[in-house]
Amino acid sequence: MVNNQLSIVNFKMTTPVRQQYLSVKKQYPDTIVFFRLGDFYETFDEDARTIAKALKVSDGKVKKVIAELKLKPAEKKGVCNLYAPKDIERIKKQLSA
Repeated sequence: MVNNQLSIVNFKMTTPVRQQYLSVKKQYPDTIVFFRLGDFYETFDEDARTIAKALKVSDGKVKKVIAELKLKPAEKKGVCNLYAPKDIERIKKQLSA
């Protein structure tokens, strides 16, 4: 499942979490790797695409639901928006409707 992209990643240009992810992924290429960040879980690259496909959720669909619900992130970390658990429940409910 792992591809050659891992060997060409410039670690200095990635976040510390992504650096850890890539290191673990290199050791366990056939495993989906999640990192717990407080109340949230993060995954990257092909793992993220695999999870989205399994859950039948696209990034665009999630963004659309967030816009429809007019949710504001509880916190921003770099380019990531983190939402409160109550908002995550609303997003999950809307996605499963």
